[in-house]
Order: sequence, then structure tokens, then C-alpha cells
Amino acid sequence: MKSSLVLHGCWVLALVIAASPVGRVAAQTSTGSIRGVVTDSAGSPLDAAQVTATNTATNVQRASATNARGFYSLSGLTPGSYRLGVRHIGHSPAERSLTVQVGQVLTLDFRLAPTTVELQEVVVVAEPVAETNTSENATNVTQEQIQSLPSSSRNFLDLATLAPGVRFSPDRINTVLARRHGSREPADLIAAIRAHAGTRRTAKVLDTRNALFDAIVHGQDIALPLARQLPVPAEHSRRALRRVWAMGWPFHAERRLAAFTLRATDTDWTTGHGPEIAGPALALLLLATGRTACLDALRGEGVDRLTATHTHP
Repeated sequence: MKSSLVLHGCWVLALVIAASPVGRVAAQTSTGSIRGVVTDSAGSPLDAAQVTATNTATNVQRASATNARGFYSLSGLTPGSYRLGVRHIGHSPAERSLTVQVGQVLTLDFRLAPTTVELQEVVVVAEPVAETNTSENATNVTQEQIQSLPSSSRNFLDLATLAPGVRFSPDRINTVLARRHGSREPADLIAAIRAHAGTRRTAKVLDTRNALFDAIVHGQDIALPLARQLPVPAEHSRRALRRVWAMGWPFHAERRLAAFTLRATDTDWTTGHGPEIAGPALALLLLATGRTACLDALRGEGVDRLTATHTHP
């Protein structure tokens, strides 16, 4: 009986994951951000100060430079512990330790003391870490909760109910599949899985129109936080981008980005009217699906406007 339940859970979960639309994931936040202002001891903003965030667990670094107003922003940070260091020519470096959680936008300002020839005590003053209110609703689930909390359906989405106001109920596909396969013998399920393995057939519950952008976008969701490169042919990105732009719900890309002109620089694709946002089709695809980690790969007047809307203090 135990093995039957385990195999049944694996079969249903595999089909549900294949059938789940990318939109559900895109609507959630899986990263955090740090931003702030760097000034000198007199309170004047420091331009071109180098700000580096180092993940203490993986040693992966994210860097940014302050603008003329001393403002910096590091977005798309994987949740975890970080060392945040600031350097500027003519001033003593400073470093702080902090923890970034899902959905957090931490504000951390630095005041750097000037570098002197004589060795003397240097005092670096930094404002306490504060979380800025955003429109996002985020809840962090600890490893202890994942291991100890029971789940009758063996579905990781059950953990989403820990967030205030979240309700979870099996969707129609999950219910139908559970009824269809729940009474099958383990040997029958194993035979069905083996018969499908290695073939080029698409699972019946998977919408083939969404399979391309589903694979591309979620592949980048995994690669970008790890600072890994996952190249995608420009033509594949263009086809996926056209699909996302035309489908409306759940991304509503055409409506959200209606005030901009989007232009792919590596393939033939342009749409919209307004300030231009130009870059590789892959970066535009990530932008259309709500990812902000792609902003560094985009250029144009529209990018400055879009960045100011999302990251300006």
C-alpha cells in the first residue's frame, strides 16, 4: 500500500507539473532587492561608487555603480545571507552583512569617510537596514517547515497556504488525473511511464503552444540566480515572445508595456509605440513575462523610464 501511494503521488505530480501554465509562477516573486544611497562624510552623494553584494553561501557576486545622486540598486537577488561592500576612490571602503528574503526590498545607505595618509580610527556610519513597503506580498518558508509540515496531496504548492489570504484547491486537471490514475496498480503505472520515456511525444495535458516559452523562461529562472549562461537561439526566443505577446492572460504583456516600443536586436521583431526598449529577444521575452533580471541586457530611453518606475527610491 505504501509503495502504491508513493508511485501514485509521483505520477500525478509529474503530470500536474507538466500541465501547469507558466503564468502561475510568473505572478510570484522569488528574489529580493537591495538599494540605497552612498554619500561622503559631509552628506554629498558619491558618483560611480562600486557596490558589490556577495552571497556568503555560493560566493556569487552582483555589482552595481551609483549614479550622480549616489543611488544604487541590486535587484533579482537570490534569498540568502550577503556581504554588501562599497568602494570609492578617495574614501575608505565599507562592508555590512545582511539577509535577503523573498519579496524584500532592503534600503541600506552608506556614508564613507575620506581616506587619510595618517593611520587613525575610521568611523563608517550606515543607516539601519529597513524593509521598504512594496506592492508584493511575500512569505518565506523555512527548511524546517518544508520538512516537518504534513501534506496530504504531496504537492509543494500546499506550502503557499502559509501566506496570508492564500487558498489552495486542486485544479480540474489534477482532480481528473487523480481519479483516472489513483486506482491503477504500481506495475501498470511504471509500465506507462517507461513506455513514454525517451519518445518525442508531448504529454497530452501539455499545451504545445506554451511548451516553448515555458521551457525557455523557466530555464532562465534557474540559470540567472546561479550566474550561469543558458544560450537560446534568437529565432526560438522570437517565436516564444510572439506567443506571450498574443496570449494576454496571465502576463498581459501587450497591456503592461503598451507605452513602449520593443525592438529585438538579434532578430526581426518590433512592436508598440513610445520610448524604445531594445535588446536580445530573450531579454524581451523575460521582460514580457514579468522578470526584472533582464533589465541589464536592455537599452534605450524606455529602459530608463521603466527602471525609474521599479527601483527609484
